[in-house]
Amino acid sequence: MKSVGIWLGATLFGVLAARRIGTGLKALGGHNEMAIMALGLAMIVAGLFEEAHLAMIIGAYVMGLSLSRTDISHVVREALHPVFAFLVPLFFTVMGMMVDVTQFMNPRILLFGVLYTIGAVVAKLVGCGLPTLLCGFNLMGALRVGLGMVPRGEVALIVAGIGLASGCLTPDVFGVAVFMTLLTTVIPPPFLVRAFRSARPGLRDSAKVVAALPQMIYAFPTPQVAHLMLSHLLDAIRREGFFVHTLDHGRGVYQARKDAAVIGITFERDRISFEVDRRDVEFVKTAMGEVMAEIEETLKALRHPLDAAGILKQERLNGANGRQGAAEKLWKHVRMETVTPALQGGGEGRGDRRTARSAGRCRSGDRPAGGAGSGDAARAGDVNRSQGWAGLSAWPHPGRARAGLRGRGEAGGRGFSVGGRRAGARVHAGALSGRGDGAVSGVHGGIAGGAG
Repeated sequence: MKSVGIWLGATLFGVLAARRIGTGLKALGGHNEMAIMALGLAMIVAGLFEEAHLAMIIGAYVMGLSLSRTDISHVVREALHPVFAFLVPLFFTVMGMMVDVTQFMNPRILLFGVLYTIGAVVAKLVGCGLPTLLCGFNLMGALRVGLGMVPRGEVALIVAGIGLASGCLTPDVFGVAVFMTLLTTVIPPPFLVRAFRSARPGLRDSAKVVAALPQMIYAFPTPQVAHLMLSHLLDAIRREGFFVHTLDHGRGVYQARKDAAVIGITFERDRISFEVDRRDVEFVKTAMGEVMAEIEETLKALRHPLDAAGILKQERLNGANGRQGAAEKLWKHVRMETVTPALQGGGEGRGDRRTARSAGRCRSGDRPAGGAGSGDAARAGDVNRSQGWAGLSAWPHPGRARAGLRGRGEAGGRGFSVGGRRAGARVHAGALSGRGDGAVSGVHGGIAGGAG
């Protein structure tokens, strides 16, 4: 009695507090956050039930029953579908591995499994079908409900697995439970399809119930216009705080939920129909009027040609926080000719390479640097180092860079060619191997001067 009381009390509390639970989850913001927190709550409640010496699945079931009454039920289910698709096959695989298939070769166990399955089917038909007669269903409706409840699934397997782990069930009985689950999952669907194909209504007074849900139908001239209206309409309903879910994409069936308000939307080629409560009829009319006005304004704007040239002229390439990035700044000063090397190496420079390495001299025999005569390597290296780095600090200011490095002084003359001309003496072959202070300073100075 204590366990039953805990279960009934938790279920009653969850149903009554469902609206507040949904409001608290919606305060988290995004759909993923709501789904993760809902899963966390289910695990917490399951753990509490385990501490109360009840099965964890009962606690998770109570939490799921509570969330099913909120407008975020579809949101949680859609967000957690990847987890469901990953874990469910693993669960059924583990359950199957716990079954001793050789036990089904025993005629006694097989006969017991068939009788157990028949009893399970009758129990569902009677236990779930007969109570519906008190809720306005007729015999056909009761049969449909009972057939729909016959299939067993993961719940029966979880209970059987708990019994096997605790020692209450033997492996033979566990195998019979799995056998019953398999048969009740495969057999009922054909009978259920035949029951729903019947033209007989499932309610004793179906006309009264249908009249309680008015249907609003809007027809449009073409399917394209209807599809455009549907797209804008769903966006408008979402802006009003509704959660819109796709129930059947192939048939175009949607559902919008917000608290206790539920709106059914069906898209059929060139028409859109709504199934709403009478208190939500005015909301649907207002939404349709606003969407039609929005589409009309869009069509009026499209009648005028776009100024493509004017729009493209406004294009700007800005970096983060509205400021130009380093790449954009550099590109203003760099041209293709800037990075075209004009270095001379090979046989002509091999003879002096050792001399340049030891004495730090740059070859100036081809042409004087910037019109000046050739100097010794030590002087060229010192000037290159001082003026080269000075030019780098002055870049990208063109005037200062040209004055310091663009072939007018001794350092700039030992860099890269600028503007397609040779700015002075070519760097010795030692610059190619990165040796010598004068060569390194010359390369840096040439780059900075060329960019300037």
